[in-house]
Amino acid sequence: DGSTDKTKQYIEEAMNDLKYSTGKFFDIKNSGKGFALKLALSNATGEIIFRLDADSMVDKDAIEPVMRHFRDPAVASVSGMIFPIEERTFWQRAQVLVGCSFLFYKRGQEVVNSILCQPGSFSVFRKDALKKTGGWSAEQFGEDAEVTVRLNRSGYKNEFEQHARVVSEAPANFKEFRLQRLRWNLG
Repeated sequence: DGSTDKTKQYIEEAMNDLKYSTGKFFDIKNSGKGFALKLALSNATGEIIFRLDADSMVDKDAIEPVMRHFRDPAVASVSGMIFPIEERTFWQRAQVLVGCSFLFYKRGQEVVNSILCQPGSFSVFRKDALKKTGGWSAEQFGEDAEVTVRLNRSGYKNEFEQHARVVSEAPANFKEFRLQRLRWNLG
């Protein structure tokens, strides 16, 4: 989405290393994350869509337990446990506790079919459920929560898989943490 860093280079290298799948790269002008997600969804060919932020990495053992959830045709999305890539600072180590708290509050939300947000850093979706409910909004800041709630209101289930481990960039100090949470809450 108009990145000026080395994202394109990293994606091309990663796609060249794929062993069990293929990929497509779309280099578009900066149009917003929602637009980029809608474009990706319209070009996706598989039945299951993995939505992953560029600063996140999925553990190789995470895919199988996530995919089991999709045996139930009512399941629209599944998310996993998210931990920081690095644990050098107090704030990054604190994110480990936040990740562990996912286990309790996501499981509690799942029990009453009320998961409020499948995080943008890692969520997996049934493509036909996304398409039937309009996919990601191009106008919405906080599209991850918005699409989660819309899927639920349309009768689908959003689930959580505690055995799907993902690592993602985490704020290294209070200022970064505050800005991240402000963005999330505004969304």
